[in-house]
Amino acid sequence: MSLGVGSAAPLRGASGFAYDVNVAWYLMPENYYLDADLGVAVTLTDPVECLFLSDDECHEKTKDDREAGLFLGVGAGREWWVSDKWALGAGVRLTGGFSPDATMLNVLLALTATYN
Repeated sequence: MSLGVGSAAPLRGASGFAYDVNVAWYLMPENYYLDADLGVAVTLTDPVECLFLSDDECHEKTKDDREAGLFLGVGAGREWWVSDKWALGAGVRLTGGFSPDATMLNVLLALTATYN
């Protein structure tokens, strides 16, 4: 189990981040994995005019536009042992942040490194 923080790049005037707990299950001996996340997502609605403002001015203008909500994620992939202690792999993840005013969905390709 791990605690993670992720972020999404601004797109169409919105961005966000999440605090989540991740649990991974490894299916041996092929070393496939499935994982799931549950946490809190915070979405930030940034007006287009923030492009022309300083960070402080934008922060002041958007401080009431932050919404907390649910963060969910699922993923799957495979790792290959490259030594007695290290495995490298690849996977795909689907994540979503859901708040009253915004929904953010992401499809991610992941590269993994595991030390065991």
